[in-house]
Amino acid sequence: MRQLLNLKQYIPDNAMPNTLYLRDGNGEDWYVSQKKFFPNSLKIVYEADGSIRSLAQDISTLWPCGASLVELDVNDVPADLQERQFDYRYIDGKIVERSLQEISTREAAAIDNIAAQLYNDLSRFDQEYQIREVEAKELKQSGYKATPGNYMAAYIQTSGKSIPDACETVLSNAQTLRIQKEQLATERMKKLELFKQTTLQDVKKLSLEIISNLKKIASGS
Repeated sequence: MRQLLNLKQYIPDNAMPNTLYLRDGNGEDWYVSQKKFFPNSLKIVYEADGSIRSLAQDISTLWPCGASLVELDVNDVPADLQERQFDYRYIDGKIVERSLQEISTREAAAIDNIAAQLYNDLSRFDQEYQIREVEAKELKQSGYKATPGNYMAAYIQTSGKSIPDACETVLSNAQTLRIQKEQLATERMKKLELFKQTTLQDVKKLSLEIISNLKKIASGS
């Protein structure tokens, strides 16, 4: 079984236009080397820390730029490697399952990333919302007699609402947005429960549940 270590881009003397080339640490060209692998073996692209980036039997479907590639007999790898490739690593010539701690840490990081994106989506017009809310409060406190500020005036005009209705809508939306953000923060912190789980199945189940809840909160459903 063969492997190619630390593949990086390079430009050969006979490079074709609009074509990317790779070679390994020994100078072996990626395209030339592909012919030397067994057609029915499993080819695995892995990072320096052993994380599995991709895998396939058809080597031409892989692109191991910045990584290494090894081929293994399909009978020498876990039966569920295709479905759970990110739960395994390639270490010292073997496919090794990650510890529950590692998987929990990865799932917690995924939850953080999703929560951050959802929070950013909710917060992208914060400055506008905050100014409009202040103007709505001032307008309401004046008994709707004051001249609307620029943000409220634009909203009243485009929404077609009366001044009182427009103010109530803005204030209600502002409160809803605050509640959504608070709920996102609360739900995100449930990631700490991942480290209390005793099985991989429970970790995955809880992670999916938290992610689903985060998306529901952000969508207002």
